[in-house]
Amino acid sequence: DDGRVVTAELYAQYLPEETAKVKQREGAGFNADLYIRAGDMLTKLVQQKEFTEFLTLPGYEQLA
Repeated sequence: DDGRVVTAELYAQYLPEETAKVKQREGAGFNADLYIRAGDMLTKLVQQKEFTEFLTLPGYEQLA
């Protein structure tokens, strides 16, 4: 919304900030392991040179 270009550095800044917001909102129900795995998966997806069309495909690999 502020016109900044989304970069890898900006992403790296926002991921822990947004995770902390979720942790605060969820309180005792926050599953740190789940969010670490989700953050790792999202990071891999956003850093790829090729666009992954469906987030669910790498997600299914995590479940297997």
